[in-house]
Amino acid sequence: MVGRSKSGKTSVTEYIIGSLVSRGFRVGAIKHTDKDIELDCAGKDSFRLRKAGASVVALSSSKRITLFQELDSGLPPEEIAGKFMSDVDLVITEGHKNSSALKIEITGNSDTEEPLFMTDNRIIAVISDRDISTVSIPLFRFRDIERVTEFIIKKVKLIQPHRVKKSG
Repeated sequence: MVGRSKSGKTSVTEYIIGSLVSRGFRVGAIKHTDKDIELDCAGKDSFRLRKAGASVVALSSSKRITLFQELDSGLPPEEIAGKFMSDVDLVITEGHKNSSALKIEITGNSDTEEPLFMTDNRIIAVISDRDISTVSIPLFRFRDIERVTEFIIKKVKLIQPHRVKKSG
């Protein structure tokens, strides 16, 4: 999902993930930000290990894992997904406008700039409540999340979701 700031990307991404999960798919998500990320706090053990020189620190519990890795430059979403999300059916990214992956553009009602799909041929659909002439790619409305989900499933040829094995 790509779009300008405040276009509704996070809300749409959230709804699409929920729709895919309700159909039994395991979904990974990658959110891009231009801001520096600091989730680890001074004084915490993981912070201390990083400051001691560890280039990668994993903080794990019985329910979650968090990885802190120092980078010289950002990783493309394809590499992040390949390294860390091999057990999901589909990875949805938010942001990553420069990625070579297929994208869906979200345009908010207040967007006044030219839509991104005009110059990015990797955008395969647009979600907007504005009247936009998309010519050769589908235009969905914000209320069409189920139709967008079906479009994604067909476009990336998702066949069978992961099934959780039941014990006993």
